[in-house]
Amino acid sequence: MSFVNDADSVRQLKNYLYMRSSRLAKIESLESLQKLEEIVKASDRIMVARGVLGVEIPYEQIPTVQITHVCRELNKPVIVASHLLESMAEYPTPTRAEVADVSEAVRQYADVLMLSGESAIGPYGQKALSVLQMASSRMELWSREENRRGILHQRQLGVSLPDHICEQICNCAVEMANNPGVDAIFVYTKHGQMASFPVTDAQIKFGR
Repeated sequence: MSFVNDADSVRQLKNYLYMRSSRLAKIESLESLQKLEEIVKASDRIMVARGVLGVEIPYEQIPTVQITHVCRELNKPVIVASHLLESMAEYPTPTRAEVADVSEAVRQYADVLMLSGESAIGPYGQKALSVLQMASSRMELWSREENRRGILHQRQLGVSLPDHICEQICNCAVEMANNPGVDAIFVYTKHGQMASFPVTDAQIKFGR
């Protein structure tokens, strides 16, 4: 859903669709930032449309926008889209600022990085994808060492005692995974909820 300004719009869509699909809200306006937390809570996923958002808000406020952090705290997947390697829509190499930008998105625990014009209309789409993968992988390796020194703070999202227990088990699993730097965590789950709790550099494997 584009140009979501409040949680009511997401709830109306949710009621209309019922359980037929998940709801993804695009954050791309100043109004959506002002009600960010309630929109994130009401949505299943969030997309940060940085191109439009960068026009909507003053330049000096851009560094203070913490959309990814809010999504991670509320356990909602977040997609960072557009203007990642913008110069590669015309040139075969990115700028250093763009590589640093991609690395920062990974460091902030973005779930997905999405190219747009670089791969849609640019002549170097495959190379842009390779640069994105290389920069992301390098940052993940570096952040793994950082994660050994401290784990991302998570809000208590569960309401019931069983939910709290699941969260604590997952937090312990994340800490155990980060310390030796394991490559994957296998989570056996009936509905997929428990497998959404771990926040780690290790890949999450689902099992039923």
